[in-house]
Amino acid sequence: MKKIIILLFLTMGCAQTRSTQDHLMMSTLWMQHAGEFRALTLQAYNSARSELYRALKRQRNKPAAIILDVDETVLDNSPYQARMITNNRPYEGASWDAWVDERNADAVAGAIEFLQLARSKGVEIFYVTNRPDQNQQATYDNLVRRGFPVKKSNVQTKGDDKSKQARRDEILKKHDVIMLVGDNLGDFDLAFFDKDNAARRNLVDKNFKNWGSKFIVLPNPMYGDWENEFYKGKPKTERASLRLNHLRQLPREQLFDKAK
Repeated sequence: MKKIIILLFLTMGCAQTRSTQDHLMMSTLWMQHAGEFRALTLQAYNSARSELYRALKRQRNKPAAIILDVDETVLDNSPYQARMITNNRPYEGASWDAWVDERNADAVAGAIEFLQLARSKGVEIFYVTNRPDQNQQATYDNLVRRGFPVKKSNVQTKGDDKSKQARRDEILKKHDVIMLVGDNLGDFDLAFFDKDNAARRNLVDKNFKNWGSKFIVLPNPMYGDWENEFYKGKPKTERASLRLNHLRQLPREQLFDKAK
């Protein structure tokens, strides 16, 4: 009887430990298996293609350029997320670097074909990512391996520029940026950086004309800056309850009215 109780205790302990990453399981499965995810990324890059043709008809004094994020915008890191879920581990710098060093992330559907078209039209392509600087070579190698048009100097890692604005400003000095592509609102404008979710939603509405034209957004339900408001420096052991506390049970219209 004593052995059975110990076994039950250990089993329950394992189950509770496993639950720390369970919240990521459905979003990761959706990205890896759902046709809807693929349809959305193709839709995003089809919109980008249409905007490219429109933008190139306009007169400009500087060469045209496109700025893109990397993770979940042109490269799919869902296998890394799957490993973390399977092994019940949160995001960690060392495991992330090991994943990047594999140089094996797949391309997001639609990205290669769009960027090859843009490059054939003479558009300069910049990959502005918040991957740490030690990831630059592996990121460049991964992009080359998948067939992306890429110059190593145009793979711009984070350095001290968490908001990406300093790097965007440098590109704007010599280029006319006709389009920005990303999965996080901070990929598009400094105005979104370090804001709470209500402010970010309001800024989305104010920029409604840009979505699908100058701003092309990719779906990423696994992670993003929108999570920061939930945690606010709280320990990881409290995150499950914090997520639960932020579930809202009012109609969407009422939520947005409260935010404005």
